[in-house]
Amino acid sequence: MAHCENLKQHRAIYQKHTQLDPKKRDAFHAKHTDAIQSYRDAKQYLDAVMNGRPSLPVREWTAERDKLTAERFSLCEEYYRLKDETRSVEHLRKGTENIMRGEPQREQAQRVRGMER
Repeated sequence: MAHCENLKQHRAIYQKHTQLDPKKRDAFHAKHTDAIQSYRDAKQYLDAVMNGRPSLPVREWTAERDKLTAERFSLCEEYYRLKDETRSVEHLRKGTENIMRGEPQREQAQRVRGMER
């Protein structure tokens, strides 16, 4: 997506650069080096990725990005929900274990008290 944006943003500067006379081209290139290089890099990358397609499928890419972002957020929400649920279950498990360990001790304490009387 960033390459598409670079291509669109710097296209006018690159086209102007290619249409200038060679004498003026060097000065223009020195002034706009970053923009021209960004355009060339984006063009090179997209030419390699496009596999002969005539136009950029930006709309499909944007739709796919939005779909994947929504899926990521739903998975994050599910993760945090399960994390809270696991925390609650662990808390209940520990409480149950404490109760189970505590009963024999209470019974023994009551027996000892009953014998002392």
